[in-house]
Amino acid sequence: MTIPTWERDKREAEEFQDFVRRCLWRDGLAVDFYGSRKFQVTEGEGPAGLEVKLDRELSRTGNLYIEFSADTSRRGDFRPSGIERDERIWLWAIGNLQMFAVVQKSILRSFHASGGFREAAANRDGDVPTKGFLLPWRELEPLAGKIFVGGTLKIAAPAIDAPEKFECASCRRLDVESVGGLCPDCAAMTSISQGPAR
Repeated sequence: MTIPTWERDKREAEEFQDFVRRCLWRDGLAVDFYGSRKFQVTEGEGPAGLEVKLDRELSRTGNLYIEFSADTSRRGDFRPSGIERDERIWLWAIGNLQMFAVVQKSILRSFHASGGFREAAANRDGDVPTKGFLLPWRELEPLAGKIFVGGTLKIAAPAIDAPEKFECASCRRLDVESVGGLCPDCAAMTSISQGPAR
């Protein structure tokens, strides 16, 4: 019996997520992930604000595929996704079982905003079509908070700074990230109050 591609991909992604969790645990960082779709949609991937992305092609190409939009309707209507989506996610672990980096999402957004990287599209065997850019590993490596090779920590920055949180002056939502400067509820750029959230 042949396993459908989407099912195999899901299994590989779940195994990679577990691998990342174990590596971070061994490094003294306990992270957890929500299992239900409901919590992932309403709360983010998990309480730590970490998104885990498996990149199967990294070892072969030396590039990471960084997604920024997706066509979930499959009608050519691309909407923000990946690094441009969930404000509750502030940290990414991206790579594969051979090597992965833990990096602040704001750094990935800065790479995207620079426009200096080749854009690419992905659509494998019925997956949701996505757009992204190819980020060479060598460009990311000096800016990553942590680099793991073969499951062992090789490079660790002194600290990974959590984004500052603010209260939106317009809708009063607490814990709005200053990264990106938009409130996820009212989308007002100027609505972020000057002081940190209480």
